[in-house]
Amino acid sequence: MNGLIHSVYAAGIRYSVRECVRLFLVAALSLQVLGCSLFESKPQLTMTEFKLVFRFDDRPMPSDKGAVASAGWTDGYCIIRMKPEYYTHRCLGHELRHCLEGDWHKGRKEEC
Repeated sequence: MNGLIHSVYAAGIRYSVRECVRLFLVAALSLQVLGCSLFESKPQLTMTEFKLVFRFDDRPMPSDKGAVASAGWTDGYCIIRMKPEYYTHRCLGHELRHCLEGDWHKGRKEEC
């Protein structure tokens, strides 16, 4: 024998190395797909085609003086307003989610 493993015994059954690798890959892929469906929810899109307007605004939400950004619909446009000092990919993405999904963090106050 040349020292290579040709088969593996598991639960009293003999498997070739090729079968073991195939089973491992199938199991890993299945867990990855299952993991995505368990932990990442798919958005419930309210609109699939729209126009976006972005504005820097020192008072993005007049009804909430502490707000740093807001997103809302007006005449078919999703308008994102944001204080200039909070302009980041994270904040812009957060507000864009409001355009696509509505009030996705309802009841939770978030800084951007």
